[in-house]
Amino acid sequence: MDDDPAKNSDYQSRLQLDAQIDAQIRTVTAEIANNPETAYQDAMGLPLRRALGPGCPRASAMKRVALGIGKKNSTLARAAMNEARRLAQDVDPARQALLLAEVPDFYLELGDEDGARGAIKDQMKLAEKLYAIDSDVDDPNLVFKGAWPSANAWRNCTEHATKVSQAFAEELLAQISDPEIAGLEQVMYANAVLGAEQSIITVLEWHKNGRRSGIIG
Repeated sequence: MDDDPAKNSDYQSRLQLDAQIDAQIRTVTAEIANNPETAYQDAMGLPLRRALGPGCPRASAMKRVALGIGKKNSTLARAAMNEARRLAQDVDPARQALLLAEVPDFYLELGDEDGARGAIKDQMKLAEKLYAIDSDVDDPNLVFKGAWPSANAWRNCTEHATKVSQAFAEELLAQISDPEIAGLEQVMYANAVLGAEQSIITVLEWHKNGRRSGIIG
């Protein structure tokens, strides 16, 4: 907060706007079960940006609609997911990775293996973008590589690829550009194939401008 009343007033107004957006997203979520078309239209009416926080409210809501409808109306669900994926392209890579993490499962639920493969390959490209940020020589991510957002994105790709086929997962593992991360992901992949319990991963970024973290189960 600032001591300037005008700035405080503006901050409170923006805070209120974001609260209204969150309320609209909750309304969309409640509509999905019984009024999917209404949920879709209301999601389309959400803004592309928050007043204060990061992310794309419309993309988030569209993803909820797609995942909530699924097989019940696959045509509408696909339209919602296509829109969510299109909008996600304008979000920063780290948030985009979180937003799109469930997309391969969406296509697998619909029995669309080609769609799942395409979504996973798109996420592999996104992992490379995250790796460029993590490994930036002028401002690298200072934490253990296994906790890097890029490592988590590659891990997510491998886990989803395994649901398609082990051969596909192994093909993607061979494309990981960092040898240390590739070795770690190989171990985690082998554990998954053997059915071993996987540890919870804490995803961390620690650059010159500070530290950010999130728990990924």
